[in-house]
Amino acid sequence: MRKIITLLLLTITAFTHSSFAQPSTVCNPEFNFTVAGNTVQFVPAIINTSALLQHYWMFDDGHNSNVNSPLHVYAAPGIYNVKHIVKYHSPNDSNVIACIDSAIRQVIITAPASCNLHANFSFERDSIQTNKVYFNNHSTGATPNTIIKWTFGDGAFSYDNNPTHIYNVSGAYTVCLLVRRDSLCADDSCKIVQVQVPANVCNLVAYFGSHVDSLNPLTVHFTNYSTPLATTDSVRWTFGDGTSSADINPSHSFTAPGTYNVCLRVKKVTAPGTAPCIREFCKTIIIQQQCNLAANFSFHRDTTSGIVSNTFRFENTSVPLTSIDSSFWDFGDGSPVVINPNNPLTHAYTAPGNYIVCLRVKKVQTNSTAILCERQICHTIVVTVPPAICNLEVSFNWHTDSANRRKINFNNLSTPHTSNAISLWIFGDGTSSNGWNADHIYAQPGQYMVCLKISLNNTCIKDTCQLIVVRDSTVIPPCNLVVYFSALQDSAVETETHFTNLSTPLAATDSIRWTFGDGTSSDDISPAHTYAAIGTYTACLRVKKNNTQPGVVPCVGEFCRTIIVPAPSTACNMSVHFNWHADSVNRRKINFNNQSTPHTSNIISLWNFGDGTSSNGWNADHIYTHPGRYAVCLTIVKENICTRVWCDSVFVQGSTVPPVNCDSIRLNYVYRRDAYMPNKLFFFATSNLPVVQQSWTFTRLPNGTTVTVNQNDPVHVFGDTGSYRVCLKGYFRGGCVKEYCDVVRIFNTTTASQCFLHAYPNPAHNQVSVNMQLQQPELITASVYNLQNMLVLQRTQQGFAGNNLVTLNIENIMPGYYIIRLVYGNKVCYTRFRKI
Repeated sequence: MRKIITLLLLTITAFTHSSFAQPSTVCNPEFNFTVAGNTVQFVPAIINTSALLQHYWMFDDGHNSNVNSPLHVYAAPGIYNVKHIVKYHSPNDSNVIACIDSAIRQVIITAPASCNLHANFSFERDSIQTNKVYFNNHSTGATPNTIIKWTFGDGAFSYDNNPTHIYNVSGAYTVCLLVRRDSLCADDSCKIVQVQVPANVCNLVAYFGSHVDSLNPLTVHFTNYSTPLATTDSVRWTFGDGTSSADINPSHSFTAPGTYNVCLRVKKVTAPGTAPCIREFCKTIIIQQQCNLAANFSFHRDTTSGIVSNTFRFENTSVPLTSIDSSFWDFGDGSPVVINPNNPLTHAYTAPGNYIVCLRVKKVQTNSTAILCERQICHTIVVTVPPAICNLEVSFNWHTDSANRRKINFNNLSTPHTSNAISLWIFGDGTSSNGWNADHIYAQPGQYMVCLKISLNNTCIKDTCQLIVVRDSTVIPPCNLVVYFSALQDSAVETETHFTNLSTPLAATDSIRWTFGDGTSSDDISPAHTYAAIGTYTACLRVKKNNTQPGVVPCVGEFCRTIIVPAPSTACNMSVHFNWHADSVNRRKINFNNQSTPHTSNIISLWNFGDGTSSNGWNADHIYTHPGRYAVCLTIVKENICTRVWCDSVFVQGSTVPPVNCDSIRLNYVYRRDAYMPNKLFFFATSNLPVVQQSWTFTRLPNGTTVTVNQNDPVHVFGDTGSYRVCLKGYFRGGCVKEYCDVVRIFNTTTASQCFLHAYPNPAHNQVSVNMQLQQPELITASVYNLQNMLVLQRTQQGFAGNNLVTLNIENIMPGYYIIRLVYGNKVCYTRFRKI
């Protein structure tokens, strides 16, 4: 309880005091964390790079850390009590502890353990140039696909394995090494490096990038990234083959494949009598003939036997691929590597889990001078427990009783008919019944939608509906009026309900009468009604078709439903969230965008920027004095009775934008097939650097037409079966352009029972709607899935002939992209929307 009070006091006072104003504030041990699989990012309430403030983390799995904001990977699922200790030393005497405190929070890990990465490194300073530091990577568990990233604490970063970095300003820098295999396997290690810049320092840093010409693999284009670089500086390139150049950004053609040591030497013009300022940078350039091999494979659960099992079918789709090329399959479950199997092949897993399957393809060398052309690709296979086969078939027939025409006899024809099968009959007049068969007497003649739902062990549930006609003893013209309405509670006024008349067919001459259950009524087509008190009401809609033909009985229908008016909500239902991005001109200026809901005039926003400053206002822009990582908190207060806080870790880089090394950029993509449309694929670009823009091309092989889509992470529906070459072109900061191509196989196409719809509004915030045209009355089931194909929302409504409005309340789902799946009869329809 003492820690909770301390945290609340910190939230109130942090906006007016520096983070070093009081020792109790500095020693705040509270922290936040985010869990991604078995990887957890910890963010303390106070982040500071001062050597006087020390953090110590105990992860409850035998590992500890003294990093400010550690990223920790747990080896096994479980419940862990993480302890955070904060210790602050006196500024006057570092041997005296001014304050110390600790906090414990529970972390639940449910993801399977599959990561053995452990980041570690050492460093040493140059004996002559003390601001030059050599870093050595000692991480364990790395594979050829492991991504390595260094951040040097001054806004610069590197992807080299053992980089060398020169600091321009004296000080203490937090250097971090991040090693990552995928989103569920990563580790980092951070250490403080003390740097002293010598007097009259030469701050010249020589560096260059290179890329091979797309048409001639022997030609390399070099780009000079040395800083600071002036037109008066002397530049000399040596290409390792006996030739040189004095151009700033030369292009060089090598005469033969091989390994060359290319060096760039830069000399700055200095004042007379001062030491010369010369720097040189070298790196190895490998020149080889073009290797256009692109490794890839497809996979799906094997169902050829008609039984769902844990056997998967893999197909090598690498291009170009010949019968003499070598292929090596590693299925990630400890089984032996399979070499040169038949294509396609199958593999059976013995237990559920996540498995990393890798395919390595090696083209055979045709002569002794041919280069080694070898590529590898890995995909994660999710093996789940096979679902039980639901072989339930639901159907029924009906006939009118010979003595009473309003009595209908229903005969259940569903199979299998077992003792654990539960039947539910819904007769369409507001009544229902259990029992395998049923007899029902209707009070009035008319048309009724009758549904039969069968449940087996609550795991296999199916239903079917039919429209039946109930006639009176006297044969009269049929009344095809179906009365129905929807009721939606107002998002702002909780006692107000919006009614929508969905009766069909409906004409302007029809008589309409609403009764709201509270003694009031209305003749409007689709009224909005405000109830005077909370409670439960029965609202009814009565429609009468005014037929003027003599001797014809009027066609009248009525539909009622229960309306619940809740008490005005006093709950604190605010959702607090914000995102941020660095300014394109000044990278120390951060733009904060408040995405909290609801956004009303009686809500106060308070920003704590983590550097001892604060601000009011819904959104905020803040310029940081120094680069580094800051814990930024947004507090939302509603009418002094409801308070919510959201904190996030913000990394502020230096003002200078570091050069982008195009050679270090890795571009790839993955795709997921739709569960119901085998020719509908969801594509997702992956890269070790942010992709600014994406361009996709889809080409039918061997010589088909090409479709170009300039969209990030598109969804594409292929028109026919066969092989398609799918290429992703990624545009990165600094003008770098990368392209990755792969072959996608389409085995089946869209069936006639599938269709596409349009959701509106799109983007949507509180609710999204879809119009559905039906030829006859059907039961409509609407399901909402996220991009991970997880069901997040579902509702069912009775549909009628003509237009049907399906409205979904999406107020409680997270922002992002979603897919709506509508099922009616034997048809499936899809549409996509974005929640904001």
